[in-house]
Amino acid sequence: PKLKTSINFLQRSISAAIDGLETLHKKSSNLPDDLKSQMGVKLNGEDGGPDDLRILLNDLIGHLIRADTRAWNRVIDTHADILDPSRAPKAPKSLSDLKTEIDGLTNSLKESERSFEPLLTELGSSLGKLLSPMMMIIEGMMKVGGGEMGVDKLSGMVDNLMGKVLLKMVTNKMEEGKDEKKAAQHALFKGLSGLTEKLTKDFYVLGRKLNLPDFWKGELSRFEDANGETDDVLE
Repeated sequence: PKLKTSINFLQRSISAAIDGLETLHKKSSNLPDDLKSQMGVKLNGEDGGPDDLRILLNDLIGHLIRADTRAWNRVIDTHADILDPSRAPKAPKSLSDLKTEIDGLTNSLKESERSFEPLLTELGSSLGKLLSPMMMIIEGMMKVGGGEMGVDKLSGMVDNLMGKVLLKMVTNKMEEGKDEKKAAQHALFKGLSGLTEKLTKDFYVLGRKLNLPDFWKGELSRFEDANGETDDVLE
C-alpha cells in the first residue's frame, strides 16, 4: 500500500506537469512569431513532446513496480529457504543471504529513482524553454520590489495554479543562487527508502536475537503504521 500510494502521487504529479507543458505549447504556438522571438520562447526542434513523455512515464512506472516486486520476492524466497532447508538443499540459505536481499530493497528503489532522471530532466528542460522568459521578467520584478517584499506583493496578484508554480520556481532559483547546497535533488521515494533502510538496520540488530517470524511480525506492523504517508516530491 505504501508503494502504491507513492506511485499514484508521483504519477499524478508528473502527469500534471506534462499536462501543463502541453497547455503551454498550445498557448505559445498561438503567439505571433515576432513576439515569440522577443520573449525567447523556443518551440521548434524539441525532442520528447508531451505524448512521448507520457509513454516514458508509464514505462518507468511499470519498471518500478516490477523491480520492487522482484526485490521483495527474493526476500520472501530466501526467508522461506531458511525456514525450510529442504526447498533448496543444494544451495542452503543463511541469515547473511537474507540480509543481502533486504539490502537489495533499498538498492532497487535507488535504481528506480535514477531511472526517472532522464524523464525529469527532459520535462524540466521543455518547461524551462517556455517558462524562462516569464521567469526572467518576474525575477526582475522581485528584485526591484526588494526580495521578500516583492514575493509578498506578487503572491497576492497570483490567482491560478500555473502562476503559483511559476512564482515558486523563481523563488527557488533565487534561493539556489544564494546557497548552492539547496540545489540538491530531492529523493522521489524518501519515505519508502527510509522504511527499507530502517528494516536493514533492524535486521542487523535483531536478526540473530529474534526468530524470523517474530522479527517480521514487528516489521510488518511498522510498515502498516507508515501506510497513508505520502512522499511530497513537489516539496
